Amino acid sequence: MSARYAGTYQWTVGFDVRDDGEKMSVPPGSLFEHKLRLKFGPSAWLANEKDPKWERTVDPGVANYSRLFLTRWAKVKEVRQSDVSLQQVLDGLASRDLRLHNEILQLLRDSD
Repeated sequence: MSARYAGTYQWTVGFDVRDDGEKMSVPPGSLFEHKLRLKFGPSAWLANEKDPKWERTVDPGVANYSRLFLTRWAKVKEVRQSDVSLQQVLDGLASRDLRLHNEILQLLRDSD
């Protein structure tokens, strides 16, 4: 896991995801080293509305930047909006609240 980005990317938390010995298509330490990322605030807005590398994004008319965004750098580069808000994360999700867990698993399944 990493959250050492700067500038617009400081609102991104990257997770290492390795599937079946899959080789990373980017060099270690690069911006896209982490295939799975949680984004919020300016990082979510930039990925969803301004960065052309993302092929599937959330319609800007319905995007709610008070929520977390999940991104997956795979065959299809995708941005998804979570049902979980940043405030809910800051307040602490209950151990039985599996929304974010389930959204991450679904994104990983859908992008293989």
